[in-house]
Amino acid sequence: MDPVSANLRRLLAERDWTIHQAAQAVGVDERTLKGLLAGRGGKTIQTGRHVRYEKRTPLNNLFLSLLERMDVQIDRLGDSTGKLDRLTT
Repeated sequence: MDPVSANLRRLLAERDWTIHQAAQAVGVDERTLKGLLAGRGGKTIQTGRHVRYEKRTPLNNLFLSLLERMDVQIDRLGDSTGKLDRLTT
């Protein structure tokens, strides 16, 4: 692999994130589903740990926190109740 491609891959790996969420079954409350956030988000997310939030925390709180890392400043997103703490490094 040439040095430019290697540097680009490393840069993307450091600035990107991926969200995986368990498939929703019929009759399951979507606010109790488990999710996985992988990636550093430009070194703004502390990795290598398991963080548990209160039950019924809206998933939009996570999206609101991620949007903030992309310099999108909004107060609410859908049913969000605020940004998530304990994400940052």
